[in-house]
Amino acid sequence: MNENWFKLLEKYERGDFIEGVVIAHASFGVFLNLNAPPVLGLIRIVSFTDKERMTVDLFPKIGTKLKGIITDFNEDNLQVNISVKPSDFERFKKIAYNN
Repeated sequence: MNENWFKLLEKYERGDFIEGVVIAHASFGVFLNLNAPPVLGLIRIVSFTDKERMTVDLFPKIGTKLKGIITDFNEDNLQVNISVKPSDFERFKKIAYNN
């Protein structure tokens, strides 16, 4: 496996905030370059908003810096799943306070 992947796993866990830069769009979400260490992040289309329906034309522009919460680690693809949905922020905050 990738050395950067292991460094990221040592530094972060589910529920932590992480920042990245949008590097690509796909029909299912946007990819981020996470410089902590360099690993690929993914914000799926369903992980953007609670209220409106997110569409590809509403995706942040390439080069946009985003901060989100880590929802999972995909070891098969060596990428971090991230959410910017307010309800996910609340859900992970409650989990952190209950532990």
